[in-house]
Amino acid sequence: MNEMVVRTRRSFPCSASTVWSLMCNSRMDESASLFFRLGVPQPVECRVSDPHPGVGSERECISDRGVVRQRILVWAPDRCLAFRMESTDLRLGRYLQDLVDTFELDATPDGVGVTRTTRVRTRGLLQFLARPALFLSLRKVHRYVFRNWEQLAREGPPSPVSAERGSPMVPAS
Repeated sequence: MNEMVVRTRRSFPCSASTVWSLMCNSRMDESASLFFRLGVPQPVECRVSDPHPGVGSERECISDRGVVRQRILVWAPDRCLAFRMESTDLRLGRYLQDLVDTFELDATPDGVGVTRTTRVRTRGLLQFLARPALFLSLRKVHRYVFRNWEQLAREGPPSPVSAERGSPMVPAS
């Protein structure tokens, strides 16, 4: 079987709406671990640019080595966000047949728990050699993004996000 699942869970001491805002639009810090210096794409920014996002909208994740364009499959504000990779210019893209990411949020006594599940189907003659590196890379990216979100949540809430749409709200002038 050529499917691989990477699952990471983290608790955040903030509201679900704060984490939802970060899933829709966040910029990572510039700290780079040895793993990223060895060539693993380091996330820089993820964003949903559609002013009225929902199922079918595009989400874009930018790394220091390229871009991943995703199509939103599930849009349940403050509960669940899922998307499928549509295209990428990352070198590892040649080994990816399909990549679906799901974020599930649930209330905890101290805030919100987030479970990120990445399901990847690989392809190519060398896929079995690439799979261990891909697994470790995805695990590192999950942890890096969660650490950044935790820091951003501590610094204060991101720009307000509409609970219905998830898009940044612009204050009336």
